[in-house]
Amino acid sequence: MPLIQILVPHIMGLKEQLKDPSKDEEDVKAIARLYADMGESYVDLIATGSDDSIQIVNALLEVTSLLEFDISSMTFNFWHRLKRNLIKRDSYVSYGSEVAIEAEKNRRLQVFRPKFETLVSLVSFRVEYPEDYHTFSEEDRRDFRHVRYAVSDVLLDATEVLGGDSTLKLLSTKLAQAYGSCNNEQNPKWQPVEAALFCIQAIARSVSIEEREILPQVMSLLPCLPHHEQLLQTVCSTIGAFSKWIDAAPAELSILPPLVDILNKGMSTSEDTAAAASMAFKYICEDCRRKFSGSLDGLFQIYHIAISGVGGYKVSSEDSLHLVEALSAVITTLPPESASRALELICQPVINPLQELIQQGDQVLQQVPARHLTVHIDRLSSIFSNVKQPEVVAEAVYRYWPTLKSIFDQRAWDTRTMESICRSCKFAVRTCGRVMGMTIGAMLEEIQTLYQQHKQSCFLYLSSEVIKIFGSDPSCAGYLTNLIQILFSHTVQLLRTIQKCFKDWLTVQWLV
Repeated sequence: MPLIQILVPHIMGLKEQLKDPSKDEEDVKAIARLYADMGESYVDLIATGSDDSIQIVNALLEVTSLLEFDISSMTFNFWHRLKRNLIKRDSYVSYGSEVAIEAEKNRRLQVFRPKFETLVSLVSFRVEYPEDYHTFSEEDRRDFRHVRYAVSDVLLDATEVLGGDSTLKLLSTKLAQAYGSCNNEQNPKWQPVEAALFCIQAIARSVSIEEREILPQVMSLLPCLPHHEQLLQTVCSTIGAFSKWIDAAPAELSILPPLVDILNKGMSTSEDTAAAASMAFKYICEDCRRKFSGSLDGLFQIYHIAISGVGGYKVSSEDSLHLVEALSAVITTLPPESASRALELICQPVINPLQELIQQGDQVLQQVPARHLTVHIDRLSSIFSNVKQPEVVAEAVYRYWPTLKSIFDQRAWDTRTMESICRSCKFAVRTCGRVMGMTIGAMLEEIQTLYQQHKQSCFLYLSSEVIKIFGSDPSCAGYLTNLIQILFSHTVQLLRTIQKCFKDWLTVQWLV
C-alpha cells in the first residue's frame, strides 16, 4: 500500500480540531505544524495529484485559512515547494518523451489550479490595513510589513501555476467588489481597495504587457480612488509596477496623463507617498521615455518644484535622485540639439546653489557643512551617469568645470565632499569617454596637485578611471605620465611604514 494511503486516514482525523473553539492556541499550532511538516516532507507524492494527496492539500488550505497569521504562514513554504515541483522539468523526467512530460505537467497543473485559486483568495485579505493601524508601534508596523511581503511571495508562487493574467483576473474581482462597497457606503472603507490593489501590484512582473482585458479597467479606476495616504502610496507604486505595460498600451487609451497627475498628487501629500511617487515617476520615464519627449515642459515643472524644495512637494533629497534619473532617461531619447538644452535645464537647479555658495567667498565655501554641497553634487553624478549622450554630457562638464574646480580647490581637505565630487567626475568620464578630451587635462592637473597636498584616496580612484579610458590615447600621454609618476611617488612615501598601510587602507586599495 502506498505510504500516502497509510498516512491520510490518521492525519485527517485531526482536521476537525483545527477549528474547535475548545482547543487552545498551542494545540492548534501543533496540529498546523504537523500538517505543514507532512506537506513539505511528502511534497513529491502530493504533487502527483492523487485523490489522497488532494485531501492533504485541502487540509493545508484549512490551515492557511486560519485567522492567526503565525499559524497560517506555517503553510507558505509548502505552497512554494509544491509550486516548484509542479513547474520544474526535473519532476517529470521519468515520463520519458517530451510529449508525455508535457501532458503530465498539464494534467497536474489542471488538478491543482483550483487549489491555488483558493489560495489567492485566502491570503489576499491579510494585507489589509487594520482600522487601528495609526496606533501601531514601530515594531507592530514592521511586523505588518513582513506579513505583506510574505503574502506577496505566496501570490507570486500562485502566478507561476495559474499564470499572471489569470491571477490578475482573480484579484481584479476583489478590487471591483471593494470599490463597489466603498462607493455605496456612507463611511467608505479604503482598506479593502488598498489591499486588492497591493496584491495586484505585487504580481505586476508576471502580467503580460499584452493584457488588454483587466488592466485598462484598473488604470482607469486609479484616478477615481480617494486620496487617503496609504491608498495613494499603493496607487503610486502600482503605476510604477506596471510601467512596461503602460508603455505598451494602445495610444487611444490615453492612460499616461491622468497617471502623471496622480504621481504629482503623491509628491505633495506626505513623505511616504512622495517616495512611492518619485520611484514610480522614475520607472514610467525610463519605460515610457519616448512618450514623454513631447511633454518636457510639464516634466521640468515637476522636477524643478521637487528639486527646489518649494511648491508643496515632500520629496526627500534621497528620493529626488529618482526624479533626476527620470528626466535623464527622457533626455537620452532626444536629438542632440534638444538634449543639450534639456540637460542645461536639468542641471540649473543643481548647479545654481553651488554657484551661489561660491559667490559668497572662499570662507563661506570652506565652512559650509558638507551636506549642503554633496546633496547637489550627488544629483549631478546621477545626471552624468544616466544621460547617455556623450557629446552632450561632455559639453555640460566643460561648462560647469569652473564650479567643480572651485569646490576642489576650497574643500580638498573634506573627505566627504571630495568623495562626492570625484564620483561625479568618474561618471562623467565613464559616460563621455574620449569625447571629454577638452576637460580631461584640467581635471588631471587638479587631481595631481591636490593629491600631493591632501592625499585623499578618492583622487586615486578617479585617476584609475581616467587611466582606463585615456591610457591608450597618445594626446594624453604627457598628462598621464606625469600623473602616474606623481601619484605613485607620493603614495609610496605615504605607505613607508606598516602602521600607515593599515591607517590608509583605502589608499592601498585604490593603488592596487
